[in-house]
Amino acid sequence: MVRSAAPQAQLQVPEKAIRAGRPFLTAERELLQLVLKTGEEQRAVTLKPHAALPLMQLRLKPGCNACEACFRVCPTGAIQVRESATAWALTFEHDRCVSCGVCSEVCQPKVLYEMEEMNAAPAQEPAILLAMHKQRCGRCDRFFVSARPQEVCPICTDDDDAFSAIFG
Repeated sequence: MVRSAAPQAQLQVPEKAIRAGRPFLTAERELLQLVLKTGEEQRAVTLKPHAALPLMQLRLKPGCNACEACFRVCPTGAIQVRESATAWALTFEHDRCVSCGVCSEVCQPKVLYEMEEMNAAPAQEPAILLAMHKQRCGRCDRFFVSARPQEVCPICTDDDDAFSAIFG
């Protein structure tokens, strides 16, 4: 029995789908860093973002909820979460960024943005986008971060809200 090959329908990608990040552009990055480096010194070069440049600098407006979505989708690890026993920080490493923009697309509060001008010098220190103190939940004893001091973590608060909605 021979089956006829029916044409397959083209799958439609929803508008809210997160696109894949731009592929690693190591050759372009290395060339850019060589151009900006003169001898042993580094020049501070201010540039405007451009589609041909594989770099950007990011900043946060107030309103970040520390969901870590930008960190999780960054294909190069330019956005990192650094934690200690008492602190949590969202950092951005300019040298690792390839300017794909996936991080700002996934940001739900839409507070992550690309700066209009940037210092393109290589080997810069990572920028701290957001830093918060860790807190310990009084109910479940988990660590969590929040912009203001709280006794109970968001998970326990959500559990209370769900319990109240179900049982009144």
